[in-house]
Amino acid sequence: MKILNLLATVLHLEENKKSIWKRYRLNMWQTMWLFFFVVALQCIVNFYAHEVNATAKASIIALFSSTFRSILWGIFIWHLGALIRSTMLKMKWIGYSLLILGATIVYFFEFILLNLYGLLYNPSIAQILAGTNPNETSEFLDTIPFSSVLTPISYYLAVILLSYGISHLTKKSYRALRSIFVIGSLAIVAISWAYIIPRSYQRIFEIGSMADELIGPYDRLIGNTKSFLVGSKATEEGVARIKNHRTQVVKTKEALIDVSIVVIVGETLRRDYLHCYGYPLENSPHIDYLHKQGLLTLYADAVSPTPATVGSITRMFSFYLNDKGQKEWYDYPSIITLLSQGGYRTNWTSNQEVYGVYAQPIKVFSELSDSHFFLKNKKDTKEKNQDYYDEKVLPFLEHIQDARKAGNENLFQVIHLMGSHATYNERYPKEFKRFEAKDIPKKLPTKHKQIIAEYVNSIYYNDYVVGKIIEQYSREKSIVLYFSDHGEVLFDDPKRPDFFGHALERVGVSIPFMVYLSPSMRQAYPKLAMRIEKNKEYPIMLDQLSHTLLDLAGLQCKYSDATQAFFSPQFNYKRPRLVQGLNKEMKQF
Repeated sequence: MKILNLLATVLHLEENKKSIWKRYRLNMWQTMWLFFFVVALQCIVNFYAHEVNATAKASIIALFSSTFRSILWGIFIWHLGALIRSTMLKMKWIGYSLLILGATIVYFFEFILLNLYGLLYNPSIAQILAGTNPNETSEFLDTIPFSSVLTPISYYLAVILLSYGISHLTKKSYRALRSIFVIGSLAIVAISWAYIIPRSYQRIFEIGSMADELIGPYDRLIGNTKSFLVGSKATEEGVARIKNHRTQVVKTKEALIDVSIVVIVGETLRRDYLHCYGYPLENSPHIDYLHKQGLLTLYADAVSPTPATVGSITRMFSFYLNDKGQKEWYDYPSIITLLSQGGYRTNWTSNQEVYGVYAQPIKVFSELSDSHFFLKNKKDTKEKNQDYYDEKVLPFLEHIQDARKAGNENLFQVIHLMGSHATYNERYPKEFKRFEAKDIPKKLPTKHKQIIAEYVNSIYYNDYVVGKIIEQYSREKSIVLYFSDHGEVLFDDPKRPDFFGHALERVGVSIPFMVYLSPSMRQAYPKLAMRIEKNKEYPIMLDQLSHTLLDLAGLQCKYSDATQAFFSPQFNYKRPRLVQGLNKEMKQF
């Protein structure tokens, strides 16, 4: 006790001649509401998570376990708050307020994740957050429907009122009870942090993501962030491997000569909202015209490998297959590297941002190319979106003559657009505002129809951009592939009628896939044109894109598999399609 009093004197912590121990006990008693506040918020999230993802008896066990974890965290934060209040440091109220703010943020963050996606915080979400810039965050917040936050706000206000009631009851001083509470809770914290928590964390990492239901929000925040950081380190090491990956590539007798292969990657465009695929509003006039002229082939049933950009891109541009992926995507070579080894000049032109403090796959693939250009950069996030409409990429595209100048006989050009990424009304110039809420052929509230109208307008503008790109390559031997990275839910999920955004749903991965062959290309390679047209009714998934491109180029390596190539006579159209996303899977056939 003398040492404590001496320490208190040195740090100027003595107040009204009370010892640290007495003040600490008093503050523990008076801040009991903080314990209730923290535990209640965590338990609400836990109960709601089990309601969303109920799994019979296992759910009861998980609910008990997660509640216990929340109580341990509540006790720890309660002690920390009392310790902060016991000091006379000028910043003590800031520190105390940060504890309350932290509990509030964790609560709302996970509750909204559950409302929108049926998910708890996990390493995949951590990766998305690490690769998100302030502009994207602002746009995401704009898309959150008020109904998704109304329920958590109601619960939150109820917890505040009950916490206030507890605070009022604990104003009286009960010395014996204070000592019992402090000593008892200290014992629980000591045992938990010395024995229970280290062993349970070890078990959590052994079990994997399913253990998320057995732990509390703070455990998920720490454990899954740690998993992401460990995974990021592995990714960085993997990126070094994929950059240096070399495999023998040989040309077959069907190898293309003097050809431009152009891949346009759209953004957030679902197939059934294109007029060329049957949507009643005429929002794809350029594609409609090319299709009517027989220059462009529409594939009837294409799905993306995941409902998110990063997941889809890693599968599209590597030889990773969802149903055979025993390794990570970076343990396979990239199609960009193999085409470069096969004599192609490679270029990546993007209207997406270069973002993220960790290794980001999109940036990795762009750097594998002979040249790359990003219209947007992280420093540009304060600029207006209209400065970066997709048509601005047109002057930066390469052509076959650029490949020849570089000493290559063919060109591989990737164009990554912003397409229909939310917020939709910021993706097109005002002259492309063609459709209004009254035009939308769905029985929905007007505010929902207005959002869909903006989405349809973004597709109308996207059609214009794709048409302009195709026009640029129409005068050379070229094959242009257009598809989207994933689809979008647009108020058509019966479980979440107010939701629009990315989701692991059928419409969330249903995408357009179309192939344009220029007149000179059709004349030079008539058999290829026939194969592309013949296979258009087959179900495909875009994790097979790299196999398709390698087969299309007439190149072979040890990863070649004609049964995975869309345009091949040996294509296996009966392959089960396994879609993956954010620790979930969905089978499509």
